Amino acid sequence: MNGKDPQLESCKARMNDAQRTIDQAQYELNRLQSSIDALNSTIDSCTYRIDDLKHSVDMEYEAVRTCKAARDRYSADNHRYRAQDFQNERQRQIEIRRGYIEERRIIISDKKRYIDQLKDARSRKKEASDAFHARLETLKAQNAQRNATKAEKPCKRCGKMIRYDVTWSHIPNYCKECKASFQNHSR
Repeated sequence: MNGKDPQLESCKARMNDAQRTIDQAQYELNRLQSSIDALNSTIDSCTYRIDDLKHSVDMEYEAVRTCKAARDRYSADNHRYRAQDFQNERQRQIEIRRGYIEERRIIISDKKRYIDQLKDARSRKKEASDAFHARLETLKAQNAQRNATKAEKPCKRCGKMIRYDVTWSHIPNYCKECKASFQNHSR
């Protein structure tokens, strides 16, 4: 077979295009996963801070009850104000955490889009690869069929192998070089 087969080249181009898409999607997935991991860590830190503030609020309200039982109104008011400050800070941390959770939700949505893109590209690559191998097998069969009518025999003068088609009406006895040398001597 001389030259390149256009169908094989088309399949190769489709496989290469799909591979580029796979590589890009994989890169984006890795990048997004790093962002998700960082956000998860930040969300965990916020959750820990929220739980800590909740504990502080509970402790301050327990102190308020103790001060009220002891009829110490001034200390009870101070503990109530501190409990409210802790509660306000807790609410602020909850809002911050909500923002991080929303950001993570958006990134996860992007990640799902890239996963779908990756699946599609892998499917396209497999289809192109299957078409490539099917065409290659077809070309091999055609080549084998063409070669089935070919044979070789040695040149009667130099012994070099001569390829010929068994369907030819005249099978050569001499190679091209020997034939050319005969023609030069006859002149």
